[in-house]
Amino acid sequence: MGKFKFFNYFLSKAALKEQELLHLKSERAAFLAVILANVNVLHRHATGLSSEKVYMANPKFAEDLLACVCVDAAMHGDNLYRVFDFEYSPFYYRGKMIDGVTDKEIASYLKVEIYPEAKGRVDEEIYAELLNAKSLALEEKLKRMNPLFTRNVFEFDEPLWMPEPCAETAMIDRAWERLLNDDDFVRLFQPYAKYIYDGRSLAQARYADHANCIM
Repeated sequence: MGKFKFFNYFLSKAALKEQELLHLKSERAAFLAVILANVNVLHRHATGLSSEKVYMANPKFAEDLLACVCVDAAMHGDNLYRVFDFEYSPFYYRGKMIDGVTDKEIASYLKVEIYPEAKGRVDEEIYAELLNAKSLALEEKLKRMNPLFTRNVFEFDEPLWMPEPCAETAMIDRAWERLLNDDDFVRLFQPYAKYIYDGRSLAQARYADHANCIM
């Protein structure tokens, strides 16, 4: 389906930005960087609070970034969202219902094709580049990853399926250029700035108040 081409076009832009900001050598590492985050999780105890740094690679973050792009496009008169099939996907957060969206086919594509489950065997070379660690230090960091959020990245046996330049790619380009002038959006490409300490995606938090305009 055509929407996968447009998603690939967007995701390639996101990976290129990660490669630029994090000075990555590997293209596959850049794609994984889009979803790889470090999060300081707070734990409540009877005696007080403690924090723990954990690592997670959640494919949903890439979909949240896509929603940000579609929301920006919609707010500037471009109906980019019509390319995708976003559905209302609310969730509870701190006792409050939060608006969210998902495209089930894109979500599945991300989990199966782009970021397959690691199943206990991560690509150590790209994780070492992203986590800036080798051998024992890398092993210790990988222990801090929940198996549910430990992903690899697709092999580049063939290039990603991409669209020819068209009205839809122009919409993505316009939204992307606007967003790159927003420091808060650009921060989402830093591993420490993808999630709030309690696990909510900051990309999702960015688009939540405008989710209705792309459903």
